[in-house]
Amino acid sequence: MTFYPSTLIDIAFNENATAQELICLVIFFSVFWAVTFSTIVIIVLPLVYDKPWLRVVSERDYERSAKKDLADLGYHMTKEEFIHWHMTFWPQTQAIALQHLFGAVICLPAILNIGDPKVCSSLVCVGILSEMGWEIQDLLKIFYKRLFTPTGKVEVPDFLFSMMVFHHSLTLPLGVPTVLRYRNLRTLHWLCFELQWSGVVTVIVAEYCKILDVTKRGQLRQFLILSTVSFIVMLITRGFHWVYLVGEFIFVWYNEKAWSFLVIGAPFWLLFSFFNYAVCIKPMYTRLQKFMNMYTKHVSLSSDATVKMRRQSLENLNFAASQVFNTNHILNEEISSYFVKRRIERRQSMPSPALNNVSLARRARASSELLSRRFSGEW
Repeated sequence: MTFYPSTLIDIAFNENATAQELICLVIFFSVFWAVTFSTIVIIVLPLVYDKPWLRVVSERDYERSAKKDLADLGYHMTKEEFIHWHMTFWPQTQAIALQHLFGAVICLPAILNIGDPKVCSSLVCVGILSEMGWEIQDLLKIFYKRLFTPTGKVEVPDFLFSMMVFHHSLTLPLGVPTVLRYRNLRTLHWLCFELQWSGVVTVIVAEYCKILDVTKRGQLRQFLILSTVSFIVMLITRGFHWVYLVGEFIFVWYNEKAWSFLVIGAPFWLLFSFFNYAVCIKPMYTRLQKFMNMYTKHVSLSSDATVKMRRQSLENLNFAASQVFNTNHILNEEISSYFVKRRIERRQSMPSPALNNVSLARRARASSELLSRRFSGEW
């Protein structure tokens, strides 16, 4: 069967679409997002690379926390090398936000009860299938890098590999069966919207807050307001309302005696609930609380505080600010990739590959340990 754009649209809005047709739509979105991400990087990178505002953001990110993080990992990346990496990867981050924004926006008609309910439900299903396509292409990239490149285990350490597979585990096994049976269920509409909307808010706020200089009163106030709003959105969408929606979905399965959904789906819901708490809510609360404590100490400095004390207070405030939206656990794969490739290029002429392998193995262990600490909320 040949698929044209009109055919794909027909599938998307067909309430009686088959599992095979929905899977074809998922494959389309997988290719679409892979091409879109590459296109965005190709177009945006020359427009923003080495712009003064992006260089300032990169330098601030390096000075605030990246320098220490890299040292903890055993990576000796110079400031200029980090700035180059940060500016190069910036378009990719915006592409991720765009993909999540697309999924959230097309859910809005269903959330706001605007238009034909059947069309609104179909749009939500497109959002679900789009998310599945993005996750598949992302997993394929991770698997390829991990299994088929010489430095795969260094670029994608065990902990990061496990967490990324787990992160994508909710939508992939449940997406198509849920669309087939519950496409008109309002609970599903809310779940799809909130999972993607919370991601959009977090990424956009985090990127904007990186521009802010917390040593300036006006920008510090913006940082406080935006970081608090971002946490509240996360707490509601990944905490309180998430628990309510999951409970409602499980109740629907139980009432309908949908035992296969209940047996397979309930454990996934519970595991993802733990993920929301352990990876999203608790770490952000801990870091935001730490920043608030540093802010209180900074503003309460006595008038006779020494220059050294004030400088140290500002450094502590800057570091705490960088940790509120610390996404290095996500970006570490790309940092590792850049670092490993750079080191290999420099050492190709060296006659002791065994020594290099030992060094890379040590860095892999260090990376895994640091990622573990961050995911557990200690950072």
